[in-house]
Amino acid sequence: NSIIGGTARTTMARLDSLWDAAKAQLPRTEFVERVQGQIDLMHNAVERKRAADADKAALHIEALVNAELNKLTSK
Repeated sequence: NSIIGGTARTTMARLDSLWDAAKAQLPRTEFVERVQGQIDLMHNAVERKRAADADKAALHIEALVNAELNKLTSK
């Protein structure tokens, strides 16, 4: 876990770069807004050193992405 290991800010910066690149390619949808909300939760987790919140946000992002992929592949 980056928060416990002390690399949280570096990891968050990398995640922000990846998310910014992905978000630029996506239309503004509920999916994008919900993922952004989880990214914001990760930022709070890093600032407050709350590893459980970061883990929760990561799990939610994974679930959001999987749900969106399932929608796309079932069409």
